Parts: sequence; structure tokens; C-alpha cells
Amino acid sequence: MSERSFAKTHPSKKYQPLGRCLYCSTTQGRLTDEHVIPFALGGTIVLPKSSCDACSDITKRFEGFCMRPMMGPLRIRLQLQTRRKKERPKMISTVLVGPDGAQEIIETAPEKYPLIGLGFKWKSAGLMLGEAPTSQFEGDLVVKEDGALKELLNRAENRKVKLGTINQAEFARMLAKIAHAHAVAESEVIGLSLRFFLPEIILGKSDIYPYYIGGDLDPQMPEPYFHQLRFRHAEFKGRKLYFVTVHLFGSMAMPRYHVVVGEE
Repeated sequence: MSERSFAKTHPSKKYQPLGRCLYCSTTQGRLTDEHVIPFALGGTIVLPKSSCDACSDITKRFEGFCMRPMMGPLRIRLQLQTRRKKERPKMISTVLVGPDGAQEIIETAPEKYPLIGLGFKWKSAGLMLGEAPTSQFEGDLVVKEDGALKELLNRAENRKVKLGTINQAEFARMLAKIAHAHAVAESEVIGLSLRFFLPEIILGKSDIYPYYIGGDLDPQMPEPYFHQLRFRHAEFKGRKLYFVTVHLFGSMAMPRYHVVVGEE
């Protein structure tokens, strides 16, 4: 199976129109369709009429960061879908930084560029550990590659290679958006009424990301899927909490994240 076809094997789904903004709850003005997993990551799960223009302007900014500076080379390498095909670079640019700080940009054809995934190894959400809310992450950067990185490092000739720009907060907001959208959609299907935790984080009104968003510290093995979402619940200190497990690029053995989305 080719990389491109494998990137499209997670199930497609279209929910019933929500008829309100899933972030701010407004029913006024235009409501646009929302991809649960970003379209630019190959997402094919859609919640129609579920995002107002104001909230869409907010979410597209942090999604844009994750799709371009952080995951841009990987998206080009996998030829993931884009709404701007004419703007997609024909080559992948890599910044090399010398000991004196001097920079050089080299260009690599996508098919020759390493398959590189960037993510984070985070502990469980603070809420589940009984910790106080905080905006400070504890964890490490995770870099997964297919073995071709060695050739790129050889071209660097002892210079540092900039593989992407990372921002844990922006990445966490994207995970919160994915998890919240999935939880709202699934709750509508089964008639479940929840008090949702994440809209303020998604809209930039709160920065206690690690309180609700955590991960697995155990190393991951490659999975037979590209992306996967799981909606579940658990009893915790007398509360019935609901979670969404978000596993992006499971076939590359990237980290799995667990997001606490709400409670009954």
C-alpha cells in the first residue's frame, strides 16, 4: 500500500448538522462544516453546520501553525490533501544552522525527504493525577523517522538541522479541538448531555492545557491505522468523566493522547 493511500484509510463519517457552534453555542449567523480531524491531516470526519465564523477564525490560526511550521514537511512528504494545491511547494526546505549561527537553506524533493513525525510524550492529564491546574507541560519532544534522516544529517555536515517549529500550547489546542468536536458529535448521536471542559482552552480564554490534556508515557508500536479516535468514560473520585483518545499518525508509532472532555 502506498503512503498516500494508507493516509486515507481511517473511516469517513458525516454526522447530522449540529445547528449551533460547538465552541461558543451561538445559533446566529453562518455556521460552517467542521472537520473533526483537520482536513489538512487527511481528516474525513465531518460535523456539518457546527462552527461560527468568529470561532473558525480562532481555530484556523492554531491549526494553521500545526499544519505548516510543525507538520508541513510531513504533510508534503505524504501528499496529504490540501485546499491550496497550487501553493504546495515542489520541494521541502530545510534550515541548516552552523556553529557560528550562520544559516543555509537546502531543498529536497519530497520523495527523498525523511518521513519525520513530531509529537510530545506527556504524562496523564493533571485532573486525573489530582494536581492543581497549570499551564506548564512536563514531557519530552518525540521525533519519529523512517531511517532516511541520516542522509539529511550527512548533508548538514555537522550543522544543526531544523526539522520544524514546535509549540506545545498550539498543539494542545489542536488536540482539544479534535477531542471536543468528536465528543460533541458522539454525544449528539447517543443523546448524552455533558458539561464540556474545553471550549475556553480552544478559544484561547484559558491556558491550563495539561490539566485536561495528557498522554501515554509508554512507547508506542506502529498501528494498522493512520488516525484513530476513541470516546469513553470512567469513574474518578465520584465523578463520571468522559475522554477522547486521539492517536494521530498511529502507523508511525507516534504518541497517543488522552483528553478529558467533560462530565455528566
